[in-house]
Amino acid sequence: MKKIVLYQTDILKLPILAQKEFHTLYHYNGKIIKIIRGDIPDQKKQILQQLEKVKIHQVDSINFHNNHLIPKAVVLDEHGYCGYCMEKEENQLFNSSNLEEICTYYKNVEHTMEYGHQQGIIFPDLFSQGNIIYNQQLKQPKFIDFDGWQIKQIPAGTRSNLKPYRNQICQNPKFKQKNLYQVNFDRLMLLRQFLIHLTNIDILEHDIPSALQNIINFLSIQDNPLLIQELQTIFNLESTTPIPVLKPLIEEIEHHLKTKKKH
Repeated sequence: MKKIVLYQTDILKLPILAQKEFHTLYHYNGKIIKIIRGDIPDQKKQILQQLEKVKIHQVDSINFHNNHLIPKAVVLDEHGYCGYCMEKEENQLFNSSNLEEICTYYKNVEHTMEYGHQQGIIFPDLFSQGNIIYNQQLKQPKFIDFDGWQIKQIPAGTRSNLKPYRNQICQNPKFKQKNLYQVNFDRLMLLRQFLIHLTNIDILEHDIPSALQNIINFLSIQDNPLLIQELQTIFNLESTTPIPVLKPLIEEIEHHLKTKKKH
C-alpha cells in the first residue's frame, strides 16, 4: 500500500471536510485523508491505530485482486501511523424512482459486500453518509470507508461468526440497535436501506412488527406468505442464525412489484 508522509503542522493547514468523534477528515490533493484526532486519550488512540492497521492490511491484500474496497494509502506523520487516504470520486446516485435501478444497486452492493465477507470483513457502518460511491454507467459501487468491527479489542476483519464477541457487540450502542445481534448483520442493514428506498419506512426506527406490517401493505405482498415469512425471519432481532444472502429476496420483491405494475 502506498504511503503519504505529512508533518502534523502540514496536516493542520489542510481544509477540514468533517470533524468526527475520533477522526478528522481533510481535503488533500483531490483526495480525502482520515486522521485520528490528536485530542483523544492516548489509550483510545493506540487502540484505533492497532485496529486500523489490521483493517488496512486486510484491504491491501484484497485490493491486490480487486479495487472495490478502499483505502489505498496510509498516512504517516513524524510519530508514525496517523490515518489513511480515501479516493475522492464523484458519487453518481442511481435513479431512486426506478425500481430496476434500485434493485440493481443493492444487488451490486451486496456482491461487493460478499467479496469482503470471503476475506473476513464485515461492514457495520456501510450505509453511513459517504461510505459508498457509485459508478452509474458501470453499475459498480465502491466502498471508500468502513470501520469493520472496530469496537473495543475486536479486530477489524473479524469473520462473520461473531459469537466470541457477542458481549462486546451487545454493550456497544454504535453497533447495537434495539437489542440487535445478528450474524452478518451488515446484510440486515443493507435490507433495511433497500426497504427505505422502496417505502420510505425505516424498520429499525419504529416498532418492528408494526413497521414490517406497514411495509407489507405498502408493497402489497399480503398474498405472498413465503416472502412475508422471510422478512419476519430476517428482522427477528433475537435470532442468532445467519442472515441469508439477500439477492434472491431482492429479486423476488422486484418481480412482485413489476407484476403488480403490469396489472
